[in-house]
Amino acid sequence: MLASWSQSTDVMPQRALAYMPVLIGATGGTERHSLVLEHALRPMFSYLHAIVSPRPVYAATSDFGARTGALGERITAAAADFSRLLRACGPRAHREIVDEDLASMQRLLGET
Repeated sequence: MLASWSQSTDVMPQRALAYMPVLIGATGGTERHSLVLEHALRPMFSYLHAIVSPRPVYAATSDFGARTGALGERITAAAADFSRLLRACGPRAHREIVDEDLASMQRLLGET
């Protein structure tokens, strides 16, 4: 999954996620895979200038069907953090990134 996400960001306009609040979430086989959130996804979103929520959510295979509510508690806590982040960021104005990129290229080429 990480490789396909990385390939998607290669074709995404560079500023597509700039200043956009992001909550990182993933699933995987074991708890050890949760390191991907902090060591691969968070740096990637930071590079893209996204505003990353402080608490990611990871669900391992053992979380599904478990009798404890640990996953639900993690989701609830992450959602509360993300909700505060969204309120702090305020409304996001719609931008046409393709048009901005085209206008920038036209300025570079001396076309106005």
